[in-house]
Amino acid sequence: MLLYFVFHSIYGSRGIIAYFKLQAELESAHSKLSTLRAERLEIENRAKLLRPGSLDRDMLDEKARNILGIVSPNEQVFKRESLEEE
Repeated sequence: MLLYFVFHSIYGSRGIIAYFKLQAELESAHSKLSTLRAERLEIENRAKLLRPGSLDRDMLDEKARNILGIVSPNEQVFKRESLEEE
């Protein structure tokens, strides 16, 4: 009878091995949670920049011009080649 209780206290569904497996899953879930929280904060910060009250028009204009390649007819564009090490 003692052997039965010892066996199940180690290998049972609520035994020592199951406890360590749950601890590993818990650590994994905590690390995933912290990653998701960091991503959420980054998205929230980017969304704050798009609100009308805090929108930086110069930054918006610069990003739109870079992404869309739009240039005003009276502007001059200078392209800089990337420097490669020989």
